[in-house]
Amino acid sequence: MKRILLISTLAVVSASAFAAPTRNAFIRPTMIDGVMFTANPTGFRVDIGGMPRVSWGRESHKIVDVFGVYGLSKSDNFGSKGNDQNGWRTDYNFSGQGGVSGWKISPPQNGLQKNEGLSFVYDGKIQGSPDSFGIHARLDNGCTYFFEAPCQAVPEPATMAALGLGGAALLRRRRARK
Repeated sequence: MKRILLISTLAVVSASAFAAPTRNAFIRPTMIDGVMFTANPTGFRVDIGGMPRVSWGRESHKIVDVFGVYGLSKSDNFGSKGNDQNGWRTDYNFSGQGGVSGWKISPPQNGLQKNEGLSFVYDGKIQGSPDSFGIHARLDNGCTYFFEAPCQAVPEPATMAALGLGGAALLRRRRARK
């Protein structure tokens, strides 16, 4: 009986060690500096600055590398998946507690380090919308954590063109009055 219990416990632990994180696994830090997500209609880009740091509670650490990047949603309608790209494997979890969809790279490879960036593209348009983004980061203390990261929305090119045309029309109208 003890052997069966031990084997089943090991199976559960090993299966959960390789499963994608749930939405609730991500810590919302008080400060994350040097990690920038830029969203677009089909995915996102993540850039790591020269001195990435994260702080939460009484902890404050340098980020050594980021080896998981994710779109996060509190809603269960976030169903976007991607293909493996640039050596990064897809990693997602739609467990009924919100959606997590992104990519990870496995050790011994390093993830994104300071002054590096990479774009990630989902299959087609994003289904639902992420309300934030997340990283799986290795810190200078040797530990790894999942963190929520800031997002900067980038308008589609057509939106930027419409804004430019509107601005040009206003300038033309103003000049015509003079």
